[in-house]
Amino acid sequence: MIDYLRNKSVILLFVFSSVLLTLIFVVSINVDGGAASKYKYFKSIEIQPGDTLWSIAEEYMSDDYESVADYIKEVKFMNNIEDSRITTGNYLVVPYYSFQKH
Repeated sequence: MIDYLRNKSVILLFVFSSVLLTLIFVVSINVDGGAASKYKYFKSIEIQPGDTLWSIAEEYMSDDYESVADYIKEVKFMNNIEDSRITTGNYLVVPYYSFQKH
């Protein structure tokens, strides 16, 4: 009888531990999976009169960049711009982030 109770206790302990570990695993997936993903996209824009790289950065930059200078550096690299001069009527490719998957 004691062996029977001991075996039953071990089985109950095993089942309880398994359920607890499964519950912890599921909750951790939901917590991590609950964070919305951001997607990086690129957009072609026409340079308007009065536009500067700084004003374009203010419009399209998100807090995914550490600074406006970092954003401008990426825009200049993507568009093969060596200095900061841009010309009205030309086009620039600018990066932006969105929570929506396009």
